[in-house]
Amino acid sequence: MSKRLTREERIEIVLISGERSNRVIAADFNARHPTRPPISHATVSKLLAKFRETGSVLDLPKCGRMKTVTNEETSVAVLASFSKSPQRSTRRMSLESGISRTSLRRILATHKWHPYKLQLLQHLNEDDPDRRSANLQNGQNKNWNRTLSSRRRFCSVMRQTFM
Repeated sequence: MSKRLTREERIEIVLISGERSNRVIAADFNARHPTRPPISHATVSKLLAKFRETGSVLDLPKCGRMKTVTNEETSVAVLASFSKSPQRSTRRMSLESGISRTSLRRILATHKWHPYKLQLLQHLNEDDPDRRSANLQNGQNKNWNRTLSSRRRFCSVMRQTFM
């Protein structure tokens, strides 16, 4: 369960505060909500201070630029067009829709879509297992012969060196 207070819980804390201490308010809130993680008196203190300063229990807006392209409406449009023609590339889609490729890839990644094309390069035939086993046996025989010949060369070189 989340430790963050919901908007309704924050409003409830402000309403039950009255002239009581923060510890009493926290204990009262924790008694009313035994299933959620308990809050501390510091949480109550910060929440009431925020309410006195701003007149609201909501968090202040975060700094930085707001996301304009990756909103719900654009995401639905991008996903719908990709579901219609999944073979379309992200470059072509970005040109047609007027959305940057980065934003388009971000939308696809958020919804766990993959912007690459799967292609079948090789296919299996019915007689492939037979050919595979024959090639494997030929390869093992060749490797064994190579190993024997390299050992023979090594032994002959070592004999010449130490004699």
